[in-house]
Amino acid sequence: MIDLERFRAGGDRYFDYLLRAYGPLVLTITRAHGEDIDHAEDLFQEVWKRVLEKRHTFSGAGRFEGWIGRVTVNVCISDFRARKVHAEVMVRLAEAEQHENPRGENPDPLLKLQREELQITLHRALSLITEREQEAIRLRLFEQRPPEQVAELMGVERSTVRSLIRKGVNRLREISENLQG
Repeated sequence: MIDLERFRAGGDRYFDYLLRAYGPLVLTITRAHGEDIDHAEDLFQEVWKRVLEKRHTFSGAGRFEGWIGRVTVNVCISDFRARKVHAEVMVRLAEAEQHENPRGENPDPLLKLQREELQITLHRALSLITEREQEAIRLRLFEQRPPEQVAELMGVERSTVRSLIRKGVNRLREISENLQG
C-alpha cells in the first residue's frame, strides 16, 4: 500500500522507497520488452520518469502494482511503435534511394549527404520536443492513426491531440531551422 499523499508530493525519499519496492516489477517487464539489457535499462528509466510525470493520475482506488504495471507496459509499447516506425522510415528511404538510382550506380554524394544531414536534424529536433508532442506526432503523422484513436491511446481529448501536434510541429520547424542555420 502506498502513501498517496507522499506519492503525489513527489519527494525524493518516498520515490527511493518506491524504486526499491516496485523496481523489480518494472525491471522484469522492461527486460521482457527490451532488445538487450541496455535497452531494458533505458526503458526502466523512462518508466520512472513517466511515473513521476503521471503520479497525479493515480487515484488510489486500485492497486498501485496494477497502475505502475500499466504505465510500464505503455512505455514499452510506445517504444516498440517508435522503433517500428523508425525501421519503416529507414526501409522507405532505402527504397527511395534505390528508386532514384535503379542501376546501383554510386549515388550523388551531395544528395546523399543532404539526406543524411536532414535525418540527423530531424532526429535531433524530435529529441528536443516534449515526450507528449513526440507521441502525438508519431501516432498521428507517422503511424497515420485517426485522431480519435490517438486521443484514446494518449488518454486525452481530441483537441489536446491537435494542440500537441500543432505545438510539436511548430517547435520542430523552429528547432530544425536553428540546427541547420
